[in-house]
Amino acid sequence: MFRTKRFNDLMVRTASRHPAFWKTYGNLGIIASVPLMSLAAYTLAMNLYNFAYAPNSATPVIPVVPGVTISLTYVPYMLLAFGIAVTIHEGAHGTTASAEKISLKSSGIIIAPITFGGFVEPDEEQFEKANVTSRLRVLASGSFTNLLAGIVTILLLLALFSPQAGVLITSIQPNGPAAEAGMHNWDVIYAVNQSPTEDYSALHQTLAGLKPGDVVQVDTQRGGFLLTTSANPQNSSIAFLGITSLVGYVYHPLRIGEFSPLITYNLNLSLVWIQLVMINLAILNMLPMFPLDGDGFVYSILKHKLNSRADSARTVINIMSFGLLGLNIALSFIRYGVTPF
Repeated sequence: MFRTKRFNDLMVRTASRHPAFWKTYGNLGIIASVPLMSLAAYTLAMNLYNFAYAPNSATPVIPVVPGVTISLTYVPYMLLAFGIAVTIHEGAHGTTASAEKISLKSSGIIIAPITFGGFVEPDEEQFEKANVTSRLRVLASGSFTNLLAGIVTILLLLALFSPQAGVLITSIQPNGPAAEAGMHNWDVIYAVNQSPTEDYSALHQTLAGLKPGDVVQVDTQRGGFLLTTSANPQNSSIAFLGITSLVGYVYHPLRIGEFSPLITYNLNLSLVWIQLVMINLAILNMLPMFPLDGDGFVYSILKHKLNSRADSARTVINIMSFGLLGLNIALSFIRYGVTPF
């Protein structure tokens, strides 16, 4: 944990230059928080209904455990997305708090062995003494910022990547048909014998109609290659291209011009994970469940409206939220196990 006064100063300066903007930004966050909170509760409740009455429509809800519930292949992209999401989330809290004249005790960067992120600690006493609107602005700004960042990232994906598809090669068998024909790792297969290969299943279906020894043309981003298929090691009756690792590559190529499939692939996956984490964090964080922002948001309203009964109402709402999430996780493990995504 690296505490720095510069991060504090940056948020204070940002808020002081345009305080009216940040108050409006906080108001928009309050408006967005209600549908985000409702969406979180509704989604979890409907998923429980699906588990009970339409199991095939239920979506697994699982904790993120690298290497267990998330394939190690995607862990670097996920951690990058989490680091960015948490940093801008906390930065929004800090800037909005400064605009509301709530002092920041400390802020900085957390660097862990597997990821990074930012943190902000507003003065708790000043936060509790602030009016309810100020508290709601501060609490809502984090998820609202994640929501906006997720929407911007989706627009970037649509703007940068063409909907054309292909199959990305990440590993070629040494001395196999593809290697002998001159194909390389990170080539993208667009078609085999002029049959489009939008994804791995399309390529597999095309190869199923071929026999070992057939001469085929493989079209890639570097042009066409003629190769003679060999027998598939797992089924000798099926043709084999000599490619041992393939990735379904949906968003290809870059609209602005293809520099390298390797760069395009990693940029695409990074942006996909960023939008996925941003949108889901924005929704889940507004669930009224301690220690999420949704709990503080609801409690601030309850305290303003119910006074002494606020704590009891908060406990009931927390139990309901924990129940919704816990049951979804339990039923997901029962039905799907721990198969990595």
